[in-house]
Amino acid sequence: EGRMIISTAQLTLIVNDVATTLEEVWRLVERFQGYTVQSKSYRTATDNLAASVTIRVPSERFGEVLAELRKLAWKVQSESTSGEDVTDQYVDLEARLRAQKATEEELLALLREVRQSEGNAQEKAEAILSIYQRLGEVRTQIEQIQGQMQYLEKMSAMATITLELLPREPEVEKPVVEEGFNPLRTLRDAARVLVQVFQGLVNVLIWVAVVALPFWVVLGLLVFLWVRWRRRRAVRKM
Repeated sequence: EGRMIISTAQLTLIVNDVATTLEEVWRLVERFQGYTVQSKSYRTATDNLAASVTIRVPSERFGEVLAELRKLAWKVQSESTSGEDVTDQYVDLEARLRAQKATEEELLALLREVRQSEGNAQEKAEAILSIYQRLGEVRTQIEQIQGQMQYLEKMSAMATITLELLPREPEVEKPVVEEGFNPLRTLRDAARVLVQVFQGLVNVLIWVAVVALPFWVVLGLLVFLWVRWRRRRAVRKM
């Protein structure tokens, strides 16, 4: 018997018309005897229609479906596929199921034996109750194992494909002016530099004025005293 593989794929397709492509996807799914898990439409930032679709198709047709989906696209923007081998997991579940069913048969045989036995009625009732409780636990485990096996069978039988359909956006013409040429920005930068230079010059003048002030005060005082001394000396000579 072949391996049990859970196959999945994610495709992002750029298409000319999202609504038309979505209808083609649904027809494709029907043709390959699959079904749609979910479908969602939305608007892009440019207010164009886009869609997200999750479909399931027979695993043996997985490659064919992917090839057909690619044909619907103007461009395949991204694609990823994966396969998870769950054969060993399924085999382990089968072994656990056989063991639990064997335990169930043993408990049923024990239950029949206790019912047919003679003895204290109370002890017999307690034994039967204990067997029923154990049977309930075993049957719960059997149901859980069977559920896991059915899930693996279902997932490996049908591959899952998630599609993102994006609209083909119109190409934007490149501007005639080179991207690096911007007279307004250059003028703004030059004005900012001029202001910075002027501010720096004013700061220097303020520093010079503050630092040199004591020197000018002392020099002025010396000149004043010298002039006054000269005048007194001239008066004495007269």
